[in-house]
Formats: sequence, structure tokens, C-alpha cells
Amino acid sequence: ASPNPNTKAEQGIIATAGDDGNIFIYNHSSHRIENCLYQNSTEVKICKFLHKTDCLVSADMDGYLNFWAIAPHARKGQHLAKVIDYNKDEMIDKGEGVESQPIAFPIRGIDYDPEEKILYTGDEMGYMHKWDLTVLLDKMQLA
Repeated sequence: ASPNPNTKAEQGIIATAGDDGNIFIYNHSSHRIENCLYQNSTEVKICKFLHKTDCLVSADMDGYLNFWAIAPHARKGQHLAKVIDYNKDEMIDKGEGVESQPIAFPIRGIDYDPEEKILYTGDEMGYMHKWDLTVLLDKMQLA
């Protein structure tokens, strides 16, 4: 590891997601599990450290994004936010009146631009969404 690592991978930290809803943060240097994050939901299919932050984002099969504080943040291991990735271009009539409901598809891809604090997601239907994380990340710095 370099003396001033810029990414969690350079620090020997990785995250794994599983069908049981658990996310394990593993430290290759110490050969230990640093943390286990449980989002109490359906299968987690993807997770990503947000570069230059103390935050990890995960996505599940129900179309939710979950944000977590990770070390060295003072609130490490805490769930910060949960948002659903509704697709307003695809609607379904659930038989509850004239209005259709938006659908949330499982997110299959995540990328992050640290300079702009923008998260990009892609769902299994091929739709891309852009998320401005400025407010969330600024609040994390204040905590």
C-alpha cells in the first residue's frame, strides 16, 4: 500500500455483496473482516466505494440504492440513506385506478465521478440515471 492511498483498493480494502443482503468489508492487509453491513432486503447485486469519500453504495434486486458510512468516518458501518431508482419511462397499471405506477428495475452497473459528485447507474433494462450526491456527501463531512 502506498503512504497516501487514494482508493480503498490501494489500502487493501474490498467489499463483497451477496444474495443474502450482506455486504462484507474485508481488509487484505490484516486478513480480517472490517465490517458487515446488512441492508435487510433482497439480494445485493453490486456495491462500490465512492472514490475520495468515506461512503459505499450498494444496489439490490428491488432497485434500491443504499449508502453506507465506512472507515475512517466516525459513523462507520451506519446506513446513511436509501433511495429507489424508479424508471419513469416504464409504467405499469396495477389496477388501482387510472394512474400507472413507475417501475424499479434491478441496478446492474454503478460508476462515480468524484470531481462532480455524480453517481451513474444502469438498470437491467438499459436505462441510465444520474444522481447528484453533493448534499449527502457534504452532510457526511459535517458529521
